[in-house]
Amino acid sequence: MNYRWLALGLALATCIVSVRAQDKMPVPVEDDNNAPPEMRAKAATPATPPANANSTPPPPEVSAPGTPYSEAMVAYKAGRYSKAFEALESVDPATQDDNFNILESHILSELKRYDDGEKLLKARLQLKEEKQAKPAELDELLTALGDLFLHKRAFDRAAKFYTVVLKDKPNDPDITLKLVYTHIGENDLHAADQLATTLNPFDPKHPYDDHPVYYFARAALAQSLGHVQEAEDDIQQARTNYGVTVTNRYLKTYLHFFSAVDSDAKSGIAPAKP
Repeated sequence: MNYRWLALGLALATCIVSVRAQDKMPVPVEDDNNAPPEMRAKAATPATPPANANSTPPPPEVSAPGTPYSEAMVAYKAGRYSKAFEALESVDPATQDDNFNILESHILSELKRYDDGEKLLKARLQLKEEKQAKPAELDELLTALGDLFLHKRAFDRAAKFYTVVLKDKPNDPDITLKLVYTHIGENDLHAADQLATTLNPFDPKHPYDDHPVYYFARAALAQSLGHVQEAEDDIQQARTNYGVTVTNRYLKTYLHFFSAVDSDAKSGIAPAKP
Protein backbone atom coordinates (compact mmCIF):
# COMPACT_ATOMS: atom_id res chain seq x y z
CA MET A 1 0.00 0.00 0.00
CA ASN A 2 1.23 3.44 -0.88
CA TYR A 3 1.57 5.18 2.47
CA ARG A 4 2.13 8.48 0.73
CA TRP A 5 -1.39 8.45 -0.79
CA LEU A 6 -2.86 7.30 2.52
CA ALA A 7 -1.31 10.24 4.37
CA LEU A 8 -2.56 12.64 1.70
CA GLY A 9 -6.10 11.23 2.02
CA LEU A 10 -6.11 11.58 5.79
CA ALA A 11 -4.91 15.18 5.54
CA LEU A 12 -7.65 16.01 3.05
CA ALA A 13 -10.34 14.45 5.27
CA THR A 14 -9.10 16.40 8.27
CA CYS A 15 -9.28 19.63 6.26
CA ILE A 16 -12.89 18.95 5.15
CA VAL A 17 -13.99 18.22 8.73
CA SER A 18 -12.36 21.45 9.91
CA VAL A 19 -14.05 23.54 7.21
CA ARG A 20 -17.47 22.03 8.01
CA ALA A 21 -16.96 22.71 11.71
CA GLN A 22 -16.15 26.34 10.94
CA ASP A 23 -19.33 26.60 8.87
CA LYS A 24 -21.34 25.59 11.95
CA MET A 25 -19.61 28.03 14.30
CA PRO A 26 -21.57 31.21 15.12
CA VAL A 27 -20.22 34.40 13.59
CA PRO A 28 -19.60 37.07 16.23
CA VAL A 29 -21.65 40.18 15.37
CA GLU A 30 -20.92 43.43 17.18
CA ASP A 31 -23.30 45.47 15.03
CA ASP A 32 -25.17 45.25 11.76
CA ASN A 33 -22.26 46.71 9.77
CA ASN A 34 -19.90 43.92 10.77
CA ALA A 35 -22.35 41.14 9.93
CA PRO A 36 -22.48 39.32 6.58
CA PRO A 37 -25.27 40.54 4.26
CA GLU A 38 -27.52 37.57 4.99
CA MET A 39 -27.16 37.98 8.77
CA ARG A 40 -27.52 41.75 8.50
CA ALA A 41 -30.92 41.23 6.92
CA LYS A 42 -31.96 38.91 9.74
CA ALA A 43 -30.72 41.37 12.35
CA ALA A 44 -32.73 44.18 10.76
CA THR A 45 -35.94 42.16 10.99
CA PRO A 46 -37.31 42.12 14.54
CA ALA A 47 -38.45 38.80 15.83
CA THR A 48 -42.20 38.28 15.84
CA PRO A 49 -43.40 38.03 19.43
CA PRO A 50 -45.41 34.93 20.26
CA ALA A 51 -49.14 35.30 20.04
CA ASN A 52 -50.85 35.74 23.35
CA ALA A 53 -54.56 35.14 23.50
CA ASN A 54 -54.84 37.16 26.71
CA SER A 55 -53.02 40.26 25.43
CA THR A 56 -54.97 43.47 24.78
CA PRO A 57 -54.01 46.28 22.38
CA PRO A 58 -52.67 49.48 23.95
CA PRO A 59 -55.22 52.24 24.47
CA PRO A 60 -55.34 54.93 21.76
CA GLU A 61 -53.43 58.13 22.36
CA VAL A 62 -56.01 60.59 23.67
CA SER A 63 -53.69 63.50 22.82
CA ALA A 64 -53.16 62.46 19.19
CA PRO A 65 -54.31 64.54 16.18
CA GLY A 66 -57.90 63.99 15.12
CA THR A 67 -59.04 63.18 18.66
CA PRO A 68 -61.38 65.14 20.94
CA TYR A 69 -58.21 66.43 22.62
CA SER A 70 -56.95 68.06 19.43
CA GLU A 71 -60.41 69.45 18.67
CA ALA A 72 -60.56 70.92 22.16
CA MET A 73 -57.09 72.41 21.78
CA VAL A 74 -58.07 74.18 18.55
CA ALA A 75 -61.22 75.58 20.16
CA TYR A 76 -59.28 76.58 23.30
CA LYS A 77 -56.69 78.53 21.31
CA ALA A 78 -59.51 80.24 19.42
CA GLY A 79 -61.09 81.34 22.71
CA ARG A 80 -64.16 79.12 22.27
CA TYR A 81 -63.96 77.62 25.73
CA SER A 82 -67.46 76.13 25.98
CA LYS A 83 -66.96 74.30 22.68
CA ALA A 84 -63.54 73.13 23.86
CA PHE A 85 -65.04 71.67 27.01
CA GLU A 86 -67.82 69.94 25.04
CA ALA A 87 -65.16 68.18 22.93
CA LEU A 88 -63.65 66.62 26.06
CA GLU A 89 -66.82 65.51 27.78
CA SER A 90 -67.27 62.37 25.66
CA VAL A 91 -63.84 60.91 26.52
CA ASP A 92 -63.70 58.03 28.99
CA PRO A 93 -61.88 59.23 32.16
CA ALA A 94 -60.00 55.90 32.27
CA THR A 95 -58.20 56.78 29.02
CA GLN A 96 -57.25 60.34 29.95
CA ASP A 97 -53.59 61.18 30.42
CA ASP A 98 -51.82 64.10 32.14
CA ASN A 99 -51.93 66.35 29.07
CA PHE A 100 -55.67 65.75 28.73
CA ASN A 101 -56.36 66.75 32.34
CA ILE A 102 -54.08 69.78 32.14
CA LEU A 103 -55.86 71.09 29.04
CA GLU A 104 -59.21 70.49 30.70
CA SER A 105 -58.08 72.42 33.78
CA HIS A 106 -57.07 75.39 31.60
CA ILE A 107 -60.46 75.34 29.91
CA LEU A 108 -62.25 75.16 33.26
CA SER A 109 -60.19 78.14 34.47
CA GLU A 110 -61.31 80.20 31.48
CA LEU A 111 -64.90 79.21 32.29
CA LYS A 112 -64.21 80.28 35.91
CA ARG A 113 -65.01 76.78 37.14
CA TYR A 114 -62.00 76.81 39.42
CA ASP A 115 -63.27 74.29 41.94
CA ASP A 116 -63.87 71.72 39.19
CA GLY A 117 -60.41 72.28 37.78
CA GLU A 118 -58.77 71.99 41.19
CA LYS A 119 -60.64 68.75 41.92
CA LEU A 120 -59.63 67.30 38.54
CA LEU A 121 -55.92 68.05 38.95
CA LYS A 122 -55.72 66.89 42.56
CA ALA A 123 -57.39 63.59 41.65
CA ARG A 124 -54.80 63.12 38.91
CA LEU A 125 -51.99 63.91 41.33
CA GLN A 126 -53.32 61.41 43.85
CA LEU A 127 -53.45 58.74 41.15
CA LYS A 128 -49.84 59.41 40.19
CA GLU A 129 -48.69 59.37 43.80
CA GLU A 130 -50.43 56.03 44.39
CA LYS A 131 -48.39 54.66 41.49
CA GLN A 132 -45.28 56.02 43.25
CA ALA A 133 -44.41 58.48 40.51
CA LYS A 134 -41.13 60.34 40.93
CA PRO A 135 -41.44 63.96 42.14
CA ALA A 136 -40.24 65.31 38.78
CA GLU A 137 -43.10 63.45 37.07
CA LEU A 138 -45.58 65.57 39.03
CA ASP A 139 -44.16 68.93 37.94
CA GLU A 140 -46.51 69.54 35.02
CA LEU A 141 -49.58 68.82 37.14
CA LEU A 142 -48.28 71.03 39.95
CA THR A 143 -47.60 73.79 37.44
CA ALA A 144 -51.16 73.43 36.12
CA LEU A 145 -52.48 73.85 39.68
CA GLY A 146 -50.34 76.96 40.06
CA ASP A 147 -51.73 78.27 36.76
CA LEU A 148 -55.28 77.67 37.96
CA PHE A 149 -54.75 79.67 41.15
CA LEU A 150 -52.82 82.36 39.27
CA HIS A 151 -55.77 82.72 36.90
CA LYS A 152 -58.08 82.85 39.93
CA ARG A 153 -55.79 85.49 41.45
CA ALA A 154 -55.25 83.37 44.54
CA PHE A 155 -51.61 84.40 44.46
CA ASP A 156 -50.45 82.84 47.72
CA ARG A 157 -51.72 79.40 46.69
CA ALA A 158 -50.26 79.73 43.19
CA ALA A 159 -46.87 80.66 44.63
CA LYS A 160 -46.78 77.51 46.78
CA PHE A 161 -47.12 75.20 43.77
CA TYR A 162 -44.67 77.16 41.62
CA THR A 163 -42.09 77.13 44.42
CA VAL A 164 -42.29 73.33 44.66
CA VAL A 165 -41.75 73.00 40.91
CA LEU A 166 -38.86 75.46 40.95
CA LYS A 167 -36.99 73.16 43.35
CA ASP A 168 -36.98 70.49 40.63
CA LYS A 169 -36.34 73.02 37.86
CA PRO A 170 -34.00 75.68 39.26
CA ASN A 171 -34.04 78.93 37.28
CA ASP A 172 -36.81 77.73 34.98
CA PRO A 173 -37.72 80.97 33.15
CA ASP A 174 -41.46 80.33 32.78
CA ILE A 175 -41.95 79.35 36.43
CA THR A 176 -39.83 82.32 37.54
CA LEU A 177 -41.99 84.73 35.53
CA LYS A 178 -45.16 83.29 37.06
CA LEU A 179 -43.69 83.73 40.53
CA VAL A 180 -42.93 87.36 39.63
CA TYR A 181 -46.63 87.75 38.85
CA THR A 182 -47.66 86.20 42.16
CA HIS A 183 -45.38 88.57 44.12
CA ILE A 184 -46.73 91.58 42.25
CA GLY A 185 -50.24 90.31 42.91
CA GLU A 186 -49.45 90.32 46.63
CA ASN A 187 -47.91 93.81 46.29
CA ASP A 188 -44.48 92.48 47.23
CA LEU A 189 -42.58 94.41 44.56
CA HIS A 190 -39.23 93.88 46.27
CA ALA A 191 -39.50 90.07 45.96
CA ALA A 192 -40.78 90.43 42.41
CA ASP A 193 -37.82 92.64 41.46
CA GLN A 194 -35.32 90.22 43.02
CA LEU A 195 -36.74 87.34 40.98
CA ALA A 196 -36.84 89.42 37.81
CA THR A 197 -33.11 90.15 38.10
CA THR A 198 -32.38 86.41 37.79
CA LEU A 199 -33.84 86.41 34.28
CA ASN A 200 -31.79 87.15 31.17
CA PRO A 201 -32.97 88.33 27.75
CA PHE A 202 -30.78 85.63 26.20
CA ASP A 203 -29.75 82.28 27.63
CA PRO A 204 -26.05 81.81 26.72
CA LYS A 205 -26.48 78.03 26.75
CA HIS A 206 -29.61 78.09 24.60
CA PRO A 207 -29.53 81.44 22.75
CA TYR A 208 -32.36 80.50 20.40
CA ASP A 209 -34.84 79.35 23.03
CA ASP A 210 -38.16 81.16 22.90
CA HIS A 211 -38.21 82.66 26.39
CA PRO A 212 -39.08 86.37 26.29
CA VAL A 213 -39.77 86.22 30.03
CA TYR A 214 -37.13 88.84 30.82
CA TYR A 215 -39.12 91.53 29.02
CA PHE A 216 -42.46 90.44 30.44
CA ALA A 217 -41.08 90.52 33.99
CA ARG A 218 -39.75 94.04 33.37
CA ALA A 219 -43.07 95.07 31.82
CA ALA A 220 -45.01 93.66 34.79
CA LEU A 221 -42.89 95.62 37.26
CA ALA A 222 -43.16 98.81 35.21
CA GLN A 223 -46.93 98.40 34.87
CA SER A 224 -47.33 97.79 38.60
CA LEU A 225 -45.57 101.13 39.23
CA GLY A 226 -47.77 102.94 36.73
CA HIS A 227 -45.04 103.28 34.09
CA VAL A 228 -47.28 102.29 31.22
CA GLN A 229 -45.02 103.42 28.36
CA GLU A 230 -42.04 101.49 29.77
CA ALA A 231 -44.21 98.37 29.98
CA GLU A 232 -45.33 98.78 26.37
CA ASP A 233 -41.73 99.28 25.24
CA ASP A 234 -40.61 96.08 26.97
CA ILE A 235 -43.37 94.05 25.34
CA GLN A 236 -42.55 95.55 21.95
CA GLN A 237 -38.91 94.55 22.47
CA ALA A 238 -40.03 90.98 23.21
CA ARG A 239 -42.10 91.03 20.02
CA THR A 240 -39.09 92.28 18.02
CA ASN A 241 -36.73 89.67 19.41
CA TYR A 242 -39.00 86.62 19.50
CA GLY A 243 -41.79 87.28 17.03
CA VAL A 244 -45.53 87.75 17.31
CA THR A 245 -46.53 84.10 17.83
CA VAL A 246 -44.23 83.48 20.81
CA THR A 247 -44.93 86.88 22.36
CA ASN A 248 -48.68 86.40 22.14
CA ARG A 249 -48.45 83.21 24.21
CA TYR A 250 -47.09 85.24 27.12
CA LEU A 251 -49.19 88.30 26.36
CA LYS A 252 -52.43 86.43 27.06
CA THR A 253 -51.52 85.85 30.72
CA TYR A 254 -50.07 89.35 31.07
CA LEU A 255 -53.21 91.05 29.76
CA HIS A 256 -55.41 88.87 31.95
CA PHE A 257 -54.00 90.67 34.99
CA PHE A 258 -53.17 94.10 33.64
CA SER A 259 -56.53 94.85 32.08
CA ALA A 260 -58.22 98.17 32.70
CA VAL A 261 -61.36 96.41 33.91
CA ASP A 262 -59.80 94.23 36.59
CA SER A 263 -56.77 96.21 37.73
CA ASP A 264 -56.52 97.82 41.15
CA ALA A 265 -54.67 101.03 41.96
CA LYS A 266 -51.57 99.50 43.53
CA SER A 267 -50.32 96.58 41.51
CA GLY A 268 -52.40 96.67 38.36
CA ILE A 269 -53.50 93.11 39.15
CA ALA A 270 -56.88 92.39 40.63
CA PRO A 271 -56.78 90.45 43.92
CA ALA A 272 -58.56 87.19 44.45
CA LYS A 273 -62.28 87.69 44.74
CA PRO A 274 -64.02 86.11 47.76
